[in-house]
Formats: sequence, C-alpha cells, structure tokens
Amino acid sequence: MVNTRDAFDWNLFLRQFSRDLLARLEDSEFTNLPSEIINTKWLGYPGATDTEISTVEARLETTLPPSYRNFLAASNGWQKLDNMIDRLLSTQEIDWLASRNQELIDGWMTGIEIEGGYTPVPDEEYFVYGDEQDSTSLRNEYLQTTLEIGGDSNQGLLLLNPQIVSENGEWEAWFFANWLPGAQRYRSFYELMQDKHKRLLELPKLREIPNS
Repeated sequence: MVNTRDAFDWNLFLRQFSRDLLARLEDSEFTNLPSEIINTKWLGYPGATDTEISTVEARLETTLPPSYRNFLAASNGWQKLDNMIDRLLSTQEIDWLASRNQELIDGWMTGIEIEGGYTPVPDEEYFVYGDEQDSTSLRNEYLQTTLEIGGDSNQGLLLLNPQIVSENGEWEAWFFANWLPGAQRYRSFYELMQDKHKRLLELPKLREIPNS
C-alpha cells in the first residue's frame, strides 16, 4: 500500500537515512564530506516554505504529488542518496525533463527507432512493481512529460511521471538510466525513497554514527 499520510514523519525518516548512509560510505568519501555534514549527521537542507512550494507549482503549472511535497517541506533538496544519485534538486532547480534535457529524450527515442520502433506496453505488463518488474517495460512516450527531480544524465535521473497518478494524487516515480536500460518504476516518490533506504541497509556498516 502506498503510504503518503500526513502522519508519515519525513523529518524522522530523513534523519535516519542520513545516519544510515554516513555509516556506510567508504572512508575516502566520508572524510571528504564537509565538516558540517559530519558534525550534524544531516545530508539534507532546511525545508522548503509553503511559499517556495507554491511558487514552484505555479512555475510548473501543476500540483506536486503529496509525498514529494512533504519531502520538500522537510528538506529542500538532498546532498547524497546512494552511489548512483548524489543530489535531489531544490524547488528552485526542479523542472520538466523536456526543459532541462530535451537532448536526452531525443536520443532515447532515436535509439528506440533504430532498434525497430516502439512497441506498446499493455497494462498487465506495465503495472508491475518491485522485483518482478522489467525495466524495459517502459511507455517511452511518457518520458517527454516527466519532471526531473534529481540525479544526472550520466549515471541516472530521478523523474516523476504525471501520466500515471494514483487516487491519492501520487505520481509514478522513476529511476531512469540508459544502462538499465529503461527505468525502475515505483508507485510514488514515497515508495522510491523507502526502497532506496531498504537497499542501503543491505550494505555493511563501516562506522558507527550515534543518534545524538
């Protein structure tokens, strides 16, 4: 079930995420962090204000999905998510992928054409999430309208897809990368972040990061 209730404590979750990630960074990466991050054990930023969120929604001419809005209210961007994604963008930076990187979309669609053209993906294949999902079962036409919220075009992008919206207003979330190829898709930004944290905890701890 997609959990996007207001009761979900993004501040608590992100504080724990920070400590868990810092405990698992390689020594060279950990020691190169700014002292402020090491001292505060916090990879986030101050939360976005209501005005900042309203401003970006007006700029994008849309209403952001609730779990992503609540994340921004807890931290307006993020400094490192995993070994593939260093940054989640702030409200000042997020934009439609077509505005930030139309060349990537054009290159991807050209590749589809070279490989024989686009084959429609039926619902029973598309709406599979979790370990059974096939990253190539992608409705490529959705890429043109996605919202870029993090990552980079070399290693992978975090995108929100407004073409697939749940009853509670959540947009489908993608980790999109050429090398997959395609996208790891989630029902929501909330589920994407939960999966990232779950996979992080599978890595060995290299140091202890106290709670206080």
